[in-house]
Amino acid sequence: MIKSIDLNSDVGEYSPIDGSDYDTAIMPYVSSCNIACGVHSGSDQKIKETIELAIEHDVAIGAHPSYNDPKNFGRLSLNTPLKILVDQIERQVLKIMEACAKKNRTLHHVKPHGALYNDMAKNEDLALAIIAKLKSIKSDCHIYGLANSKTISAAMTLDMTSTHEVFADRRYVNCNQLQSRSIKGSVISESDKVIEQVFGFLNNELTDIYGNKHLIKAETICLHSDTPHARVLAKQIFQFIKKQGVAVGSNR
Repeated sequence: MIKSIDLNSDVGEYSPIDGSDYDTAIMPYVSSCNIACGVHSGSDQKIKETIELAIEHDVAIGAHPSYNDPKNFGRLSLNTPLKILVDQIERQVLKIMEACAKKNRTLHHVKPHGALYNDMAKNEDLALAIIAKLKSIKSDCHIYGLANSKTISAAMTLDMTSTHEVFADRRYVNCNQLQSRSIKGSVISESDKVIEQVFGFLNNELTDIYGNKHLIKAETICLHSDTPHARVLAKQIFQFIKKQGVAVGSNR
């Protein structure tokens, strides 16, 4: 079993409608967070509030850039010309960096969102182009990417610190591909199944939808804030990991 693990969540994406603030509920149980940059979701005010919340709980701050597609929440691949896309990502990340600077904090990592995340995981040329731009912006930021993916190999090629990410609440087709959200059951929200998957990660093991077991490098575990029962799951995951004698913390 591994000795330490980072827990992260995608935040700053929603403003509470029913009075339930997911970010406030989840933040005490994560060690790093990925803040929406106001493109697929979020706003300048939400970015500011989320950074303040992360500082309150000593959580490492990351940017969560995406395709410019708020209508589809950044979950559809777009054929944006590469130069335009890279410039869009740069503006999004700089927005989070500038907001951090106003609070005397620095950006810890960048984790692409949605379709961009999945496209970079499969397309090394895309990953190289975007990560090269990120390196020019902040050479010491960490790159969060799907474990065993092209994102990780691209970061290594460019001598950027990479972090292998796994998902507590998503089913896998194989060791480096998530099952599409369009398929029923791709999102895991049952506590026992989430904890079972987390336990596997702590032992560097993944079981895919076909029952095949894979060796996987797990350095950060993500729980999406929009997963049903996320507020409860976050606490359960945190407590379970601690009970296993595994430390929770970001690589800072």
